Amino acid sequence: DVVIMDDNLKKIPIALGISKRTMKVVYEIIILSLSVKILVLICSIFGITSMWLAILADVGMLVICILNALRLMI
Repeated sequence: DVVIMDDNLKKIPIALGISKRTMKVVYEIIILSLSVKILVLICSIFGITSMWLAILADVGMLVICILNALRLMI
């Protein structure tokens, strides 16, 4: 949803561009986060990783996802 706080309708394409860019970044974050979590899960099933590495991967992905979302501010 978009709220235009101005009477200028020429800003609609700008809002659509921002929306498309935002959705692209959201999909990137979801795919990256799930892939790392699945990789750590598979490694932990085979005993390659420990609980600490799983926690580190989870917190690390949180930080990476936040930094990735900050790209939208530029």
